[in-house]
Order: sequence, then structure tokens, then C-alpha cells
Amino acid sequence: HGWGLQLNMSKLTRAFYLNSERLCARFTDQVIVVSRPDLQKGLALKIGGKERFNLVYNGIDLDKYREPINEQRVRDELGLTQSSKLVGMIGRLDMQKNPLDFIRAAAIVAQDYSNVQFLIIGDGKLEQQCKQLIDKLNLNEKFFLLGFRDDVARILPTLTITVMSSLWEGLPLAFLESMSAGKPIVANDVDGASDVVVNGETGFLVPPKQPSKMAEYILHLLNNEEICKQMGRIAQQRSDDFSTERMVGQIESLYNKLYAANQGWTPCVSVGALKVLHKNYLLKGIFPARRKVGNSANSTS
Repeated sequence: HGWGLQLNMSKLTRAFYLNSERLCARFTDQVIVVSRPDLQKGLALKIGGKERFNLVYNGIDLDKYREPINEQRVRDELGLTQSSKLVGMIGRLDMQKNPLDFIRAAAIVAQDYSNVQFLIIGDGKLEQQCKQLIDKLNLNEKFFLLGFRDDVARILPTLTITVMSSLWEGLPLAFLESMSAGKPIVANDVDGASDVVVNGETGFLVPPKQPSKMAEYILHLLNNEEICKQMGRIAQQRSDDFSTERMVGQIESLYNKLYAANQGWTPCVSVGALKVLHKNYLLKGIFPARRKVGNSANSTS
């Protein structure tokens, strides 16, 4: 994920997080960041020098989101119509993910395009506010809050377009999952979004807090089916750069390089992804056991 420093924090909380990052970085050989904007932010905040940062994009199991599904059955299970186009978002119902702006954009889209439905996969503190806004905007027959789901890989392929209305991000896995499933993305242009979404090729980036602009691009894709499909194909091709194997390979290479440079003493690598690597790969023999692994607040977990 990205840095734990947000504009909505109190000065005291922000100072605590920032000083914690700076302190941890002093005792860390390398800080792994998950996007170019995160790297630039780390430099601007003086968390460390450029030589201390290493960019490694998140990776996912790409095949998981490319498996064939029974779309008719999935739609029936979710209470969706068979013929409507689907616009969906994967994310928590909280301030960061900003679902209320997606609902506002959906209301604008629904006024001009009737054969469409919307859904959000995820739960959170804003669930009640989302329900109230859906009711206020007369979207009860159009907008579905699916809550937490452990079968995202079954639902994603049914979407026509993926939307992300987040106010800040590192490099969200939902982007990579959508791309692997061959879906164009309309997203707020925040942090690592531009590292993943190629504006005008795999989707569209819009200014944050402008649901009308988001609606404009959603409508453009709904009204231009061939462009929508072409963007999805390009997105799926581009997703090959974000595989778990590539991520593991880059981290393994960095880890081994630092290990060798330190003459056998295990370096501290500031990356939460090592938790995942040790869980999924260490026991399989890809990594030799290490005596010491450091971890800081900034990670890819």
C-alpha cells in the first residue's frame, strides 16, 4: 500500500507517522515502494534518499481472474438482470475509497443510459450512508451493495467497466484484478493510479471529487462498445506486467543482492510483502531461511 500519511490527519497524528517513517528508514537498507508517486512522495517528505528506495509493483495471480465463468448463474445469484451492462467497484465503504462519489456518478449515468446497473463489492463504516444516498437518488433498482465477498474472481468478469473513486491509493490490487479480467477502468487520478491506468488506452483518469466527470467517461464507454472492449483487451495485455512471479522475482533479487553485500548478515528490507513471500514461498524452498527481517510502516501488504 502507499504511505500512511494523509491530508485528513491531525497535525499530531501526521507528525507521528512521518517521524516513524523517517526513523524506520534510518535503520532500513531498502524501502520498497509500490508506485512512482509513492517514491516521489517519500523523497519529498525526506523519508530517505533516492538510493534507499526500490520500486516493485504489486503482483497478483493473473490466471485467477481469467478463468471462464457461468455469467448467467452469477447474475441470477446476485439479483442482476441478464441484459444490463454492469459498472462496478471493488473496495471498502470508507472515506479513502470514497464510494459516495461513485453513487453520485451512477445517478448521472442512469439519467442518460437506462440499460445499466451498478454494484460495489465491499463493506465498511459508510454502508448506511451509501444506502441512504442510493435511496435519495432513486437508484434502489439500479445499485447493489454486495458487501464483503470471497468470490470476487467470479463477479469481476461480469462487469463492463470497473470504477475506482478513491481519494488516495498506493497501487490497489483491484486495479490489477480488473485489468487481468480484461476490464477498462475509470478511476480518480490519485497516487499510483497513473502507474497502472494508461489514460485513453486502458481506461480514463479523472480529477478526484468530480463525479460528473467520472460519469462522462463511464457514459463514453457504455455508448462505445467497441472502444470499451478494445480498452479491456489492452488492459489485460498490460496486466501481464503485474504477476506474482514478477513481483517475487524482483524482491528475491533485491534481497539476495543486499544479503550478499552484507556478507551473510541479513539486511533489513522495509516491505510488508515479505510476509506474503515467507508465507507462500519460503516453505516451498524459494528463499533460504533468514536470521533477521526488518519491516516498516510502508509496505505492499
